[in-house]
Amino acid sequence: MQSGTKTTGKHSFEIRIHLNQKLLKVACLPDYSSIAELDNPNKIDPKVNYRFFFAIADKGNMIRVHSFSVVDKFDGEM
Repeated sequence: MQSGTKTTGKHSFEIRIHLNQKLLKVACLPDYSSIAELDNPNKIDPKVNYRFFFAIADKGNMIRVHSFSVVDKFDGEM
């Protein structure tokens, strides 16, 4: 993340979303050392048209998306 022109840290994470399987997981990369998931999968309604976005609380921070993939199935890493 960046604050002005000063780098305060770099963090990588992976987000997995599968609406039909009611799956939402976020993991720290590269080793999946911390994994967070939805507390109640029934909060996901596959019939709803969702939008994916990031919100940043501090104007000095920045999120850069390096890659985005749509896959047919997830690997067993997470």
